[in-house]
Formats: sequence, structure tokens, C-alpha cells
Amino acid sequence: ELSFIGCRLRSFGQLIGNLRRVTHLSTHGSSGITDDDLQQLPTMLESIDMTENFGLTARAIGFCAGCLSLRSLVVKRCSNITDGGLLLLAAHPALETLNLLGTRRVSAIALHRLCSTLTQLKELVHESVILSNVRVERADDEDTALQRLSVTTKSLSDEREALAVTFGSSSPVRSR
Repeated sequence: ELSFIGCRLRSFGQLIGNLRRVTHLSTHGSSGITDDDLQQLPTMLESIDMTENFGLTARAIGFCAGCLSLRSLVVKRCSNITDGGLLLLAAHPALETLNLLGTRRVSAIALHRLCSTLTQLKELVHESVILSNVRVERADDEDTALQRLSVTTKSLSDEREALAVTFGSSSPVRSR
């Protein structure tokens, strides 16, 4: 894991080109990173957080799309990301989470198109409301938890009733 939070980076491309085993990269709020710096992203990257890297454009998204193991991409408030750049992620084989909060140049139409091609996508964050075939799975899986709780409650209730009958028949409880 490699994180540069709020840093001023120079020659970032040279550094990242030498780190082939990195799976998680964050440049949150850092400056000095350009699209060209991302040409040599490690192909094993599973998550990238480029929040508030204002100089990045559609080309950067294209380089991220080349990371076939990428499961999570965060480009919050990257104001130069456009529909065209976003569509470079179309049909990415592994992308599960995409956070585009604050990307004003990304339209709901492009998001809808993207959602129809990203078969693994589970979470999409953006200001616009979209209707698509994306099924968002909740982390807490509330429905399954409620079903398990119901079964457990019934089981405990049945055991309590059976125990009360057994207890009541073997030694009656007297109240004062």
C-alpha cells in the first residue's frame, strides 16, 4: 500500500514505475500529478484513490482502466474528468466501486451507459440520480441478518417454552 496524502509530488511517474507490487495507491489531495505520471501504473493495483487531483483528465482514467485487477476507483472532485474519460472504463472486468462525487463534467447519461457495461459494479457514488441495472449490495446485508434473527428468535422462544414446561413439571415455582 502506498499513500501520498496532501503532498506536492514531482516525477511521480518515475517513482510509481518502479513499484510493481503495489496493490493500493492513494494520492488524495496531492498536487503535481499529471496524466503522464500515471502511464506506468502497476498492473496489480486493486484500488486507486485520486481524490482532489485537479490536474487529471480523461487520459488518467484510461491508464487506470489498464489495471485489470482494479476493484475500486475514487476520483472525487477531479474536476477535469469527463464523460469520454469515464467511458474508457466500459467493460472493465473487475471494477466493483466507483466514486465520482464532485465530478461536475460527468453526466447521468454517461453513468447510465457505464453501469450497463460494468458487470461487477456494486457501488457507484455520484450526485445525479440514475436508473440502471446495477444492484447495490449493502455491506451489512440487512435482509439476511433480519431473516437469521427471526429464525434465531423463534428457536429461542421454542426452547424457552420447552424449558418452562420441563421446569414447571419437575419443581413448581412458588411466588411470595
